[in-house]
Order: sequence, then C-alpha cells, then structure tokens
Amino acid sequence: MFRLRLRLLELIFELLLFLQPIRLMGGHMLFKGDLSKYHPVDALMFLSHLNLNGVLSIAHNDCIITLTFKDGMLQDAQSSKGDRKIIQCLRFREFITASQLQRIQQIQSETGMPVRQILGKLNLFPLSNIEAILQTGIQEVLLDLFLLESGTFNFTDTLVENDSLRKLLDTSKISLQISAQADEFRDFIKSVMTLDRSVSVNQPGDDTDQLDSDAQIILKLAAKNLTLRQIIENTPFGSYTVMKSTQKLLARGALGLEAY
Repeated sequence: MFRLRLRLLELIFELLLFLQPIRLMGGHMLFKGDLSKYHPVDALMFLSHLNLNGVLSIAHNDCIITLTFKDGMLQDAQSSKGDRKIIQCLRFREFITASQLQRIQQIQSETGMPVRQILGKLNLFPLSNIEAILQTGIQEVLLDLFLLESGTFNFTDTLVENDSLRKLLDTSKISLQISAQADEFRDFIKSVMTLDRSVSVNQPGDDTDQLDSDAQIILKLAAKNLTLRQIIENTPFGSYTVMKSTQKLLARGALGLEAY
C-alpha cells in the first residue's frame, strides 16, 4: 500500500512537470498537456487522486473526446465514435426503430448534441433500461483514448452538476481495465500488420451454428468483403469484444486476410 501511494505521488509530480497550469477568470484552473509526453491513463489517475471536478477534453486530428469528472469519479465520456456504437447497439437490440434512428441522427447532425442527451430529450424509454449500452459507449471512448499516441488535452476544473441518472465510475479502476484492453488491441494490430486488410470467409472447421452470436455477425459482415477496421466499426458490440471474437475466428481459420 505504501509503494502504491508513493507511486501515485510520483505520478502527480511527473504530470505537473508536463502540464501547463493557467489560472482563469473566476479562479478556475486549466491544465494543458501533450499526449505524446504523458500517457492518458496517468492523467486520469491524477484527476482521480485529487478528487477533481471538471471536464477533460482531448483533441487528435478531427477527433474530439470529452470526459466529465465528479469528485474524481468518471461521470461521462463522449465522442462521435462512442455515440456511433451506442446507436448501433440500440438499433441491433431493437430499442429504437429505423425512423427513430433517422430522427436521432438528424438532431445530432443539426445540433451536435451527444446521443445520450438526445435520448433524454426524446424520452423514448427510461435511460436506466439501456445502462449497459451507455456503459459500452463510455468504454468505447476510453479505448479510443488509450490507443492514441499523440494529441493535446486540457482540463478545466468547473462545477459539475449532480445527475442521478448517471452512474459514477471509479476512474482508477475503469482506467486500468480499459488500458489492459488497449494493450491487447495493440498486440492484435501488430499481429495482423494493419486493420485495413480485407477479410474473407473460409469454410470453418465445424458448423457455424455452434458459433456465438458475436462471431456469426462478424462472419456475415466479412462476407461483404470489408476490412478489419470496417468490421470492428460496424459490428454492434464494443470494439474490444469484436476484436477478441475476430481474433478467435482468424485462429480457427474461419476468416482469412488478404496478403500484405
């Protein structure tokens, strides 16, 4: 326990060396930094340990990721990729109809509102009914964040309102969990060289009916001559889950990759 606390103190000191603290009007503090110099996991552990309230924004090319913290706990994580996964899961599990999907996408296109906020305003169903799907969206955002190797971030400590409909997550716990998944994801990318390789369906060694639903959906998508990246992006499950299922299908010979 002493060593863990000592390491946390070391992380805080190291992060402060890379951060550029700026005092804003009203007494709020803005921290700015570069992801190439400091790992996102350490930044989140830092915010958690200090029990901070505020918003962490990460920019990488055209990608914007936003994380909200309440007393050091993760309240929400949002990005266009995370929103897309939420919509895919909702449609696949028939929580929304095709017309409702079109309406959600129209509102998002016109206003830029996050999907979770749109769902709350449309009141199609209690958000508690889709808690697992919303958690998938948060995990998708964190995975995307931890796979980044460059980009900039800033954190502004600001008042974060209580929201009884949002389940606060242990920042340290979920950061370590998704960080481990990101490491596995990197290993998978290295093993296949690139996610832009086309996938083909081979004759599996046994009846495809014995495969789980995840694997069967992946096989159907692979039959459309998609790339690994397209399969991961379009399967209505979290990217880590899709990656693990695809990895198993490749290992058993049910899927093949174009020559690289």
